Amino acid sequence: MNKQTTKLLLFSFLFVIFSTNILLGQEAILKGVITDEESAEPLIGATVRVGDAGTTTEYDGSYELKLTPGTHKILISFVGYADWEKEITINDSGATLDVNLSSGVLLDELIITTEKGEAKSIMEAIGTIEVVGSQLSSNTASPSVDDVLEKVPGVTIIDGQANIRGGSGYSYGAGSRVLLLINGIPALAGDAGNPSWNDIPMENIDQVEILKGAGSALYGSSALNGVINVKTAFAKSEPETEFSSFITYYMKPERDSVVWWRPQTQPHDFGASFAHRQKFGKLDMVLGSYFVQENGYRSGVHNRYIRGNANLRYRITDEFVIGLSSNFNTGSSEDFLYWKGRDSLAYHGEDGTDVATEMVRYIVDPYVNYRDGFGNRHRLQGRLYDVTNDNANNQSNSSQLYYGEYQFLRTFDGLGITTTAGLVGIKTDVQAELYSDTTFSSSNLSAYFQADKKFFEDTKRPLSLSFGARYENNVIKTPSEVEGFVIEEGRIQEGRPVFRFGANYTLFEHTSLRASWGQGYRFPTVAEKFIRTSAGLINIYPNPTLESETGWNAEFGIKQGFMIPGTSMKGLFDVSLFWTEYQDMMEFTFHLFEDDLKNTVLGFQSLNIGDTKIQGIDISLGGNGKLFDRGSVTFIGGYTFINPQFKDWDLVGADTMDFDKILTAPRGPVNAFLSSSENNILKYRFQHSFKFDIQFDLFGIIAGASINSLSNMEAVDQIFEDVLPGVREFREEHNNGVRFVDFRLGYQINENLKANFLLKNALNTESAVRPGIIDAPRNLTMRLDYKF
Repeated sequence: MNKQTTKLLLFSFLFVIFSTNILLGQEAILKGVITDEESAEPLIGATVRVGDAGTTTEYDGSYELKLTPGTHKILISFVGYADWEKEITINDSGATLDVNLSSGVLLDELIITTEKGEAKSIMEAIGTIEVVGSQLSSNTASPSVDDVLEKVPGVTIIDGQANIRGGSGYSYGAGSRVLLLINGIPALAGDAGNPSWNDIPMENIDQVEILKGAGSALYGSSALNGVINVKTAFAKSEPETEFSSFITYYMKPERDSVVWWRPQTQPHDFGASFAHRQKFGKLDMVLGSYFVQENGYRSGVHNRYIRGNANLRYRITDEFVIGLSSNFNTGSSEDFLYWKGRDSLAYHGEDGTDVATEMVRYIVDPYVNYRDGFGNRHRLQGRLYDVTNDNANNQSNSSQLYYGEYQFLRTFDGLGITTTAGLVGIKTDVQAELYSDTTFSSSNLSAYFQADKKFFEDTKRPLSLSFGARYENNVIKTPSEVEGFVIEEGRIQEGRPVFRFGANYTLFEHTSLRASWGQGYRFPTVAEKFIRTSAGLINIYPNPTLESETGWNAEFGIKQGFMIPGTSMKGLFDVSLFWTEYQDMMEFTFHLFEDDLKNTVLGFQSLNIGDTKIQGIDISLGGNGKLFDRGSVTFIGGYTFINPQFKDWDLVGADTMDFDKILTAPRGPVNAFLSSSENNILKYRFQHSFKFDIQFDLFGIIAGASINSLSNMEAVDQIFEDVLPGVREFREEHNNGVRFVDFRLGYQINENLKANFLLKNALNTESAVRPGIIDAPRNLTMRLDYKF
């Protein structure tokens, strides 16, 4: 081979390499905006993927993706929406692709309560989740979140205490096995661990998510029985301003003999709310206020408060967001613990049981979200929750709760694993006459971790596995002696790990199977250990030796999405079987014991009552769709059966309060002699519950109805039947359960103005879900909503 040939071959080789590099190096830009098909709102965080390359949309829904010229298959997805997939050809100058995503067969819902990390479709959850949108609360004129929760299958509210699938009874305002969250942060009072539903900004709610079953592995103590997460709304692309006002009149009860008011002084409530949401460039602003005056259908009872809230969110960049949320609530109330009697005095409180309160509560939540260059997500969030209750009868209390959390999320794309880890610190300061007129402080330090792995992701039958763990260390600092009890070094401390496992398998399109097992744990609150108070005949004593309760929940469920052919009707049907057990369950219990002066007394005290178990089935159905292309229908409902029992049942002194038998009964686990029932069933539970709510919206007319049917509450504290006037007779007369039926009718007067009329307890059912407190008679609410 001569030199000229060698040079020609070398030149040809270099030319091919150089030309190939140029061709391979050519890039074209695919860009566009992803929006919601119905609202035209930009979708933040939607995924745009071409093979192994991909990106996510920014705060305005825009995206850019570098590709080589040619034909590519584009896949665009977003949680709660139908995937969009199409082949497009891109030339050297690039292409613009704007896409409107439509909601799929699901109800367009996101969840975060089962995952502290990224939001998931409800079909992918490993636990049972219910989601309630803001529309239901406004259409039913619900003044607070607990009123909305009453419409959720498997959830009951007894005197302000949330109960999911029979996991809780009635705890007299102290302690909760259901953790209330506002935007993912605990919102239970620092001293008593109880929710204040009036603090939640109903005027700015986006949706409410309910996790049924143990959630302690991710959320810690108080999530033993479930989690309720309230998500507040953020500003959209267009400013929104809303005003609403309502007035409620209470009608005559079923029995004329209990009416205490004159026609001209008919009991009524009224209130008004305001909300404004707007974007200013990168700044989102949400403002809200609410005022209510409940004059009360029960004599001498009232509740008046005014609430204000402000939420700010600023995007320094698409990856770096800071925010500050605040809520302020102040007012006064007066109520009583139990009635004077079942006859003409049912609407009057017994002497010495009334409590007048002046309260001030505020919440401040700063947070920072940051996504680094490696795709890791960092979140730093905090909360100050200050509660001051100035009560009469030496029952005042105040607490300050300080909460801080750092959360780290990383997705390993090559492995298909998403991990979430975090550190949490909580400190509470308590000053109270109610707790032996002294001061306490408590702290909680915890760390948590969760890993999620999805298998067969590229198939139509993916399998998701989840593992979560948490370790908590709880401390209460007290005086060295409280009410005669000596507390070693003035310190109570305990640490404990909890774990959670779960799986979700897509059996068919829109059909998923799930199974989960999770542990629960609840450390006693300051109130449960140290409260000392009385109301009428009821005396409540402290129990510094009270121990924490633990438990576990296992369930198997199936969720089926559906769409009725030929219509836009779509929804979800869910069935789950569950088994829950508690060890050393805590409940306020009437029993015999020695007080601090070594006197033998009878009274209420928070006790570890023993081990319990609850099995059952939970069925729910929800959906929506269009009617005749001019209207819509929305429905939610379900049925729940529970079998709540003591694992060790010891029948002592049931039927009547046999004090001789109690005095000679062996000490140790207490149960049956505290109950009004001879049967092995936990107190304050409804074994059967059925709920259904439906609404039609056609030609501007809004019509709806709901039913809440509860079986008889078989077991209550026996002291209520033996000592409180008329309770035994009332329960014997009303032993077939209760059914509440409501109707509503409204009209969309114009684009901005809507009027609603709501008839609640339309059958005028007389009931006392919590013994000694009569429920509201038939009442009519008129509500006006103005939006622009």
